[in-house]
Amino acid sequence: MAKADPSYVSGSVQCLVLNTEQSFVLDGEVLETGPAHSLEISAGPILSFLQA
Repeated sequence: MAKADPSYVSGSVQCLVLNTEQSFVLDGEVLETGPAHSLEISAGPILSFLQA
């Protein structure tokens, strides 16, 4: 079994705020930050997928 790289940190958040003057592309969609130059991305509902 390979050892994990000690410099790698994994985590999860319910909300992420990006402060940038540039647009941001998420899943192929261009999102504009607007006059506040801020973009908030939040977790949505948990979805289940069925495989037939």
